[in-house]
Amino acid sequence: MPVPSTAAARLPRPSPTPARTLPVAAALPLALAVLLGVCAPPAAAQERERLRIDSAATRVEFTLRLLLVRKLDGRFPLVEGEVWLDRAAGTADVDVRIDAREVMMERASHAEWARSPEFFDSLNHPWVRFRAEDVPLQAFRDGGRMQGEVTLRGITRPVLLELQPSACTEPGRGCPVRASGELERSEFGMTARRFVLGDKVRLQFEIRVAPAERTPP
Repeated sequence: MPVPSTAAARLPRPSPTPARTLPVAAALPLALAVLLGVCAPPAAAQERERLRIDSAATRVEFTLRLLLVRKLDGRFPLVEGEVWLDRAAGTADVDVRIDAREVMMERASHAEWARSPEFFDSLNHPWVRFRAEDVPLQAFRDGGRMQGEVTLRGITRPVLLELQPSACTEPGRGCPVRASGELERSEFGMTARRFVLGDKVRLQFEIRVAPAERTPP
C-alpha cells in the first residue's frame, strides 16, 4: 500500500479568525458602567433609617426660677421632628421642632406672657428648634452627652444635653429617650424681668419615635 507523501498528508491550516472589537462609541458606556459598579459603595450603606418624633408620646418641659425660691414650670404639647439613624456608622442625627405658640403653664396668664415678645415672642418666632448631628447610638442606650444647637427667637446657640441611661434595649421605641440641659435666656434676647426671674432655663426632654410614614410614589 503506497505511503502518502508528506506534502499530501499536510492539511491546510484554517486562517485565524480576526478578533472582534467593539466600536469606541459602544465600549465607552460599558467601561463607565463597570467602573461605577466597582467604585460605588453598596446601596445599603448609603441608606439611613428615618424615624419621626411621636408627638402624642413626647414631652418637652422647661423650668424658670422666680425670686430664687419658687419655680415656674411650662411644657410644650406640640413637638415634631425626625431622627435619622445610620446603623453602619453607629450614629444618629436629631431634629426636634417645638411649637412655642402652644406653650402651657399652670396659669393662663403665665402662658400668655411666655408667648409675648418678652419671652418666646411666638408670634414672630413660632418654632423652637434643637438639632444634633452624629450622636453615637450607644449614648442613647448607656447615657452620655449630646452636643447640639438650639434656635430660639431667631438666634442659634450651642447647647449640651445630658442623656440618661435607657431603661430598655431599644430606646425611643421601647421606652422614652430622656435628656436635660440648661440655657441662659439672655443669650437669646430674653432679658425682661431679670430682677425677678432667673437667667437659666432648665430643659427636659422625654422623646419617643415611630417609623416614618412612607409617601406614595
